[in-house]
Amino acid sequence: MGYVFKEHCLVWGHSFGEPSWVCGLSASEQRVQVEEWIQEFAARYPGADLIDVVNEPLYDPPCYKDAIGGDQSTGWDWVIWSYETARRYCNGDLLINEYNVLNDSTTANN
Repeated sequence: MGYVFKEHCLVWGHSFGEPSWVCGLSASEQRVQVEEWIQEFAARYPGADLIDVVNEPLYDPPCYKDAIGGDQSTGWDWVIWSYETARRYCNGDLLINEYNVLNDSTTANN
């Protein structure tokens, strides 16, 4: 049909979108579940043009952040893991969703 499809979002934080049951799993099972979700999304929507991989990492990291890399050496290893995992399965352009970036220099710098 020619429509652009944008997914919002693969990795969500505590406030919205994160399924509550995932917080009760072990770290290894959390990692498995997040990767499985990304893989299943990609299989169901292989033609997705645009994909918000991580939602609001500066303000609302997920409860499973440590399970998918935590801060580690970069301070953002969990975000890096999310993008590397999304790229393994998804073909579309990978995006990040964050607010206040254009009008707040502290957020932009972070």
